[in-house]
Amino acid sequence: MMGEFPIARAGAGAAMVLAGALACTAAQATYVAEVEANDGFATAQVLDGNFSLDFDADIGDLSGANTSTSLAHASVRATGNDSVDIYRFTVNAPGSRVILDIDYGAPGFDSALWLFSAADLVNELRNDWDTTATAGAGGSVANLGGGLSDDSFIEEVVASAGVYYALVGRQASGVPGYDVVPVGASYVLHVSVDQAEVLPSPAVLPLFATGLLGFAWSRRPGA
Repeated sequence: MMGEFPIARAGAGAAMVLAGALACTAAQATYVAEVEANDGFATAQVLDGNFSLDFDADIGDLSGANTSTSLAHASVRATGNDSVDIYRFTVNAPGSRVILDIDYGAPGFDSALWLFSAADLVNELRNDWDTTATAGAGGSVANLGGGLSDDSFIEEVVASAGVYYALVGRQASGVPGYDVVPVGASYVLHVSVDQAEVLPSPAVLPLFATGLLGFAWSRRPGA
């Protein structure tokens, strides 16, 4: 038919893939909203598929050095509802570094962080309820004595590949432990994992799209 767009006949499947590729943006790859109900290990929010290596001034290691372009990361914007929040992610290689970092805890949210392996959901690998404000690069303020912040931080090298969980709660009555995240409290959780699978960066997507369009054009009738 005269005037018919070639990709409509030559590559409907390619068009669908192209649409999906263009829909995959850096914002989607890096920051996601919290999804309820994520208050148990069985219903934990899965972060796999949301990791990127995009620069972020608020992502770093214990020393405060920025790691956002060298360590794959995913971030969650969350709001409390009187429950703990649990997030699930995959470590692909033994000896990988895992960083969990709470930023922008408000209003006055005194967070607690726990790291669990799926192999042992009773005994945590690490926990933290106060840390130095400089840990994790930006995003935290020293609102406690000695340069400490209510924003929690964990950095751990895990021995085994597999599924891991980050549990976010509130410090329980000023002692080690955790309580629920209260209604109205908000925070950002950054999860950084060595060798995590990342989505294509925005710079790669136009090249991918161009390749798909070229393929569809080559398959047009009469080509």
